[in-house]
Amino acid sequence: MTKKRLVVSILGTLVLALVLVVAVEVWRLNQGTKVQTVSVAPSQVKAVVAAVLGRGGVGGEEMSRGDDSRLVAGIIEARGVSESGGFHGDGMDWYEAKLSPELTLELKQVLEREASREQPSEFPLGNAPDWFPRTFPSGTLFYKGGKRLEWLALPPGEDRIWVVRMRT
Repeated sequence: MTKKRLVVSILGTLVLALVLVVAVEVWRLNQGTKVQTVSVAPSQVKAVVAAVLGRGGVGGEEMSRGDDSRLVAGIIEARGVSESGGFHGDGMDWYEAKLSPELTLELKQVLEREASREQPSEFPLGNAPDWFPRTFPSGTLFYKGGKRLEWLALPPGEDRIWVVRMRT
């Protein structure tokens, strides 16, 4: 065996050993990881929901300038829960928000063009909090964010929306 082949062989073995050690450590750390569920501050819920609405087409020109203050102000009440396994920020968020009449109307107009009227099969409920609906009435408008893993539901005649966000 030449020196070059011997060096390549030793380096390959060292890299494989290093990858194995890292994999074992990640596995070991995750074994003690418990899912944590925490309440989210209303101000944070409002900011996230406003961002989801903006990505969905609500807010028009204001959102294209990065100004979501009108959307945040149009969210009258908000509550949310965040669940995480503690690994790189992965987890699920569930939000409920009561919207002003003006914001509800604007959202409805956008959703009527963009949304589905059938509850998506992948609408993630998982360990949703008790206050989060498991099913929605007929006529509910559903929106799934493009590349983002976020879903929104606006039941008919309601001024409340429910948002689910999956963090990966």
